[in-house]
Amino acid sequence: MPLYEYYCHDCSAHFELLTSYQNADADIICQECHSPRVRRMLSVVARTRKSGGAGEMGASEGDWGADDVGGGSCSCGGNCGCH
Repeated sequence: MPLYEYYCHDCSAHFELLTSYQNADADIICQECHSPRVRRMLSVVARTRKSGGAGEMGASEGDWGADDVGGGSCSCGGNCGCH
């Protein structure tokens, strides 16, 4: 099941919910204030290579390093869920 990020319009809380694709937008309730005014957020994931160029062909899954995972231009190093 996918992990989705949500935002509450009433209390401004950000939270994640593990739910099926079919239920991702159906009757989600805020985990903080229990408001039904919740919106699903767009999550962006970016990965970089441990070695080699971005356009290098034939790279295997082992070319990805755990320390090399990041996302976008967030000020906390790529974890855009930070506050």
